[in-house]
Amino acid sequence: MAKRTTLIHWLLLMAILLLAWWLRLYALDRQSFWSDEGLTVHYASSPVGELLQRLTVGFHNPLYFFGLHFWMDLAGQSDWAIRFYSVFFSMLAVPLLYLLGRQLYGRSAGLLAALILAVNPFAVYYAQEARMYAQVLALSLGTVALFLLVLHRNRFVHWLGFVVLTSACLYTHYFAAFAPIAMALYYMVSWLRGQNRPLLARWLLAHLAVVVLYAPWLTNALDVASAPSWQEPVPFWLLLWNVLISFSLGEVFPFASASRLAIAFAALFLLGCGGMYCHGRLPQLTGGADMRSLNSTDRRPADRGNWPHSLLLPIYLAVPLLAMIALALSGRGILEKYITVALPPFCLTLALSVRMLDSVMQRVFHHFPKPFRYLPPLLAAGALGFILATDAVALHAYYTDVRYFRHDYRGVAAHIATH
Repeated sequence: MAKRTTLIHWLLLMAILLLAWWLRLYALDRQSFWSDEGLTVHYASSPVGELLQRLTVGFHNPLYFFGLHFWMDLAGQSDWAIRFYSVFFSMLAVPLLYLLGRQLYGRSAGLLAALILAVNPFAVYYAQEARMYAQVLALSLGTVALFLLVLHRNRFVHWLGFVVLTSACLYTHYFAAFAPIAMALYYMVSWLRGQNRPLLARWLLAHLAVVVLYAPWLTNALDVASAPSWQEPVPFWLLLWNVLISFSLGEVFPFASASRLAIAFAALFLLGCGGMYCHGRLPQLTGGADMRSLNSTDRRPADRGNWPHSLLLPIYLAVPLLAMIALALSGRGILEKYITVALPPFCLTLALSVRMLDSVMQRVFHHFPKPFRYLPPLLAAGALGFILATDAVALHAYYTDVRYFRHDYRGVAAHIATH
């Protein structure tokens, strides 16, 4: 029975990955590059020396542009090939979120989170854009997943990978720093709670190595931080609302019901936050797995109120959101895509809400007549169905509604070339 369950589990994961591939590759080059994509390709097409010179006087970090430069040398400069570079990183994020969800909350949470990210219209939109946001998604998520592995296994190769991934985050986008900052804060909180204290020396050395690796670009980062904002600032509450709509419905959702659907997503999100709380204190309530059971023979349940990683997801989610609010209050304009690092914990929180509806309601209806015991899985299936159906509608609009296609610079260039 155990082998059969494991086989079904891996078949479901493979199906989710295939679905994610299909959604990201479908109509990949249907729409023209828009202005920012065109500038990105123009920069990345430059010789290495010229590219570095341009980036040092601009506002962008260099890693994505250099990666795209060498990718274009290998794959060519067709729209499809250039955007596939982003597709690769967006795809990489799906199994990474599965691994993180499985490490924190068990297999079912990992599968649900991977499925929700696979079909997320915001993730699909930026997977099909020749910009750095899909790379931010994968690298920041990889940093968090690897840091959890570092805390659990404490091997040199894992620390080395953490240093490399953290540095890659910083060299990709300034806002990608929120993921390693969240992990640093989590470690400090866990240290104060008496956990992970033997790792302090390695933790300090790892972050010192990151500082050394990022030092050549630090002057540029400080210049960008001190430069005036080019985006119009908006009230922080409106920014939070815009993030909720973008993360829930994507960048294209041309329907009047968008606000009501976003409120429903907010309700599920709050339920998932309740799942975080319950999991940290009553792991048996939410069907959670103690981290020790992942590679240990110790199968005892986690101590009540002291589950080892109960604060990781809340901190991972809160740091980019609170930083965004602080920047908005300081008068800086922020675009929703800048905090792409918050999308994985958002999806994982939605996955927890689905599981909460099943596991918690089973306890509520445990003493009810038998027909009522079918209600919890039906509620969970309904919540998941709502998420998937809404995402399907949003993706259909993104793929087919020409009113919201990117500007047709391809057609303009063809017209100029023929006249």
